[in-house]
Order: sequence, then C-alpha cells, then structure tokens
Amino acid sequence: MLQKDLHAIQGILAIISEAELALGEFYRACARMAPDDRDLWSVLEGEEKKHHAVIRRILEMVAEKPDQFKVGRSFNEGALRTFVGWLREKTERMAVGETPVKDLLHLARDVEQSLIESRFCEAVQSDDVVFNELLNTVREETFFHRERISRRIKEKAYSAIILAR
Repeated sequence: MLQKDLHAIQGILAIISEAELALGEFYRACARMAPDDRDLWSVLEGEEKKHHAVIRRILEMVAEKPDQFKVGRSFNEGALRTFVGWLREKTERMAVGETPVKDLLHLARDVEQSLIESRFCEAVQSDDVVFNELLNTVREETFFHRERISRRIKEKAYSAIILAR
C-alpha cells in the first residue's frame, strides 16, 4: 500500500471515530435536557461510545495489516469534519438552553440520517472478515438509532393526540 493511501485511510477513520465520540456527547447532553427520554438517550450514548471503540480497533487493524485495506468509494472527509464541528457547537449551545427540548428528537433523527447518507461505512474497504463484521455492526446500529428515534417521535405524537381528547 502506498504511504499516501495509508494516511488517507487513517485520516478517514480518525474523523469517523471523532464523529462517533461527538455524537455520544450530543446524546449525553440530550439526556440532561430531556429526562423523560433519558432511557433512549443513554442507550444511544452507550452505542456511540461502542462505535468509537470499534473504529479505534479498526485503526489498529489498519496499522497492523495495512496491505489488507484500501480507500473505498469517494468520501468527503471535509464534509464530515464540518458535521463534527457543527454537532459539537450544537451540543455546546444546548448546554446553555439554546435548543428547545421539543426539538431534540427531530434533531437527533436528522443527525443519524446525515451519517447514513454520508455512507461513511464505504470509505474504507477490505476483505478482512473481522473488519467487515465490525463495520456492519456500526452500520446496522446507526440505522437502528434512526428507527428508534423515529419510533419515539411517533409515540410522543400519538400520546399528545390521546391527551388532547
């Protein structure tokens, strides 16, 4: 593997890892702001921490066997860096009350959708079975995050309708 490709892969994985960490911090802030949904936020935070650890493990795998990995489809690392910066700023602004609690679920769903659309799981490729299992776990859980959040939005909307009667 060319040295520039190795650096590209390491850079891609580093920003993905950073995104997972920032998302965990976002969910921790949501749990503080919206205790009614603390169960959901805590589960999501824990899974994002796990994703961060998985990506760090993949970085170790790349360092151990660089010839087994290659840069995947075109991936906009700069866009993900911008996303991470925006998410961290949003998390800080939440801490000072600039985000209404009623908006948190919709915001979280949109954040998860943005990660899915970034197709970050296609940025690095390998035939390594462990790598693919780890990456598939992160991909699947990201889809489930969006679905869990969407389900909670629907539950709250239904409850509001019932209470309004």
